[in-house]
Amino acid sequence: MSKKYCYDYPHPAVTTDIVVFTVKDRELHTLLIQRGIEPYKNCWAIPGGFVLENENIDLCALRELAEETGVKNIKLRQLAAYGMPKRDPRGHVITIAYYALIKADDISMKHGSDAADAKWFKIKELPKLAFDHDIILNDAQKALSQGLYDLDNLTVFELLEDKFTIPELQIYFEALSQKTFDRRNFSKKIKDVFPLQDTGDLRKNGPHRPSKIFQLVI
Repeated sequence: MSKKYCYDYPHPAVTTDIVVFTVKDRELHTLLIQRGIEPYKNCWAIPGGFVLENENIDLCALRELAEETGVKNIKLRQLAAYGMPKRDPRGHVITIAYYALIKADDISMKHGSDAADAKWFKIKELPKLAFDHDIILNDAQKALSQGLYDLDNLTVFELLEDKFTIPELQIYFEALSQKTFDRRNFSKKIKDVFPLQDTGDLRKNGPHRPSKIFQLVI
């Protein structure tokens, strides 16, 4: 006979929230959904939802993202847990937050589930967000920026073609970090940190002289 356990303490609910970034027109964007239900109906929020009973939290994050935005088959990185008692008006809800960086052109986006809409927003032009999602989004952006030079975190290169120039790479690093770099210093640092191979070919980038084409060797 199976045993049922009674606990003296109430069980908080658990959700997952997923911050998805991309670079469009040289600017950092994030994917938001417009909530179709209360609380915060019609407000914009990070995609996410409740973990089902016996559901793995990583799979919950992928499921909720697919249901609310249509985005599937992407690599998620776990960010942090957020559990302030009054962060959700429905009760004590602990959320596990994730973040990802993807090519916007590679996905077919559509809203669904309890999301009335889903679209990209420039980081510099965000609407007011539901819950504590402004805090989560800010933390995710910091994590993204801090991991740009991590050899174990090569997501930024997934936004580029297999072969690229240093000026092309600089566009993405500046968008993701929200900083501007000196061209020569950036080139030196990139070559010192990442295993790049000169292909021997050149490519014209704007008004500047042609740039060498590199590829990442891993």
